[in-house]
Amino acid sequence: MQRKDWAARVDGLVVFRGLLQSEPLASLRAALAADAAGLTGAVAAFESALFTQGTNWTEVLLDAVLEAGLYAPSAMNNQKPVMVAVRDKATRDQLSAMNAAVMGTKTDPFYGAPTVVVVLADQSRATWLEDGSLAMGNLMLAAHALGLGSCWVHRAREVFAGAEGQALLRQWGIQGKYAGVAHCLLGYPDGPLPEPKPRREHRIYRR
Repeated sequence: MQRKDWAARVDGLVVFRGLLQSEPLASLRAALAADAAGLTGAVAAFESALFTQGTNWTEVLLDAVLEAGLYAPSAMNNQKPVMVAVRDKATRDQLSAMNAAVMGTKTDPFYGAPTVVVVLADQSRATWLEDGSLAMGNLMLAAHALGLGSCWVHRAREVFAGAEGQALLRQWGIQGKYAGVAHCLLGYPDGPLPEPKPRREHRIYRR
């Protein structure tokens, strides 16, 4: 991994988790200005410390992304949207098949992503869709800040309106009038990120 990629991830962790005071992370951040050998050693020490603590780099990143979702704004600060982080392959594949069925295909609408965060919101709130969409936005912004790839995949409303989707909600312990908003795919980018496309003109008006 290139130095600039590690710098982005470290800075993202500082922003979203406040982990700068941890010795492994402080050493890693300092090593970003050192030579390649020093950086490699610091990365190994950081990952070793995480392993010793019973976690791993991926879990730290996922926790940071999910925490960002918790801080998304919502109408009257109702904080009703919920997130289900799915890393179990069987459940992930089940959700993929359910989503594909809505489209009438058998392809993988999750593009092989290993982690899917399902965002649901309480339909008893008039702003349920807006609240859930804001949570999705925070998840994707946090993922980008941490060097992860993300993708919004639609059809969550249809998936969780059916009997199989309702059974999953009961299995997950989610009660109430919750409806699917979207699926946030997370994973490591398979190669360098593409350059942003030019922005369309005439989209900002000032009066």
